[in-house]
Amino acid sequence: MSAYDESIYEQFGIENSTVRDAYYKDGINVFRRKVVEILEATGDKTWHFYYAKTELHAQLGDKDKALKALNKAFEEHDHRMAQLKVNPQLDNLRSDPRFQELIRRLKLN
Repeated sequence: MSAYDESIYEQFGIENSTVRDAYYKDGINVFRRKVVEILEATGDKTWHFYYAKTELHAQLGDKDKALKALNKAFEEHDHRMAQLKVNPQLDNLRSDPRFQELIRRLKLN
């Protein structure tokens, strides 16, 4: 499990054994889906919630969900939006016109 993935559950106070079991039993994508499930169940809508969901959905290949969460992060003025052009977690979103529109709106182009 990467340091990034471990930081996700630490950041949100998710029970370590729950996500570790998902990771070790079924792999990284099951782990990421489990984290999204837990985040949505807890209803945690703090400043970092939507951007974290964006990263997780992007890594899972769920572009529509990732971009929906990214737009919400934009609306919430998440400071990590400044990382949009360089965040490798979002590489598979870069060619999407919706992503490019956010880049334009943030004046990062």
